[in-house]
Amino acid sequence: MPVKTVDLSNFNHNDKHKAVFDAFDTLNLGEQMLLIDNSDPSTLFNHLDDERGTKLDWRYLEEGPEQWKVAVEKRYLSFI
Repeated sequence: MPVKTVDLSNFNHNDKHKAVFDAFDTLNLGEQMLLIDNSDPSTLFNHLDDERGTKLDWRYLEEGPEQWKVAVEKRYLSFI
């Protein structure tokens, strides 16, 4: 079960990305966060995946049309 919830419903586009990155970076290995948004956060996945790569697991729990919920797990630590 996700340990941290980030509700992005009232954030503007740029603030959403910052909030997700900030929350993801505070996760310990194996921890999850729950993202909630009022639109499909797939662009957030693309951005996070580009920046953090295989260090995450992204699973849709609910896919709209009014609300999306995604479990994001930190899978690997960065050694660089």
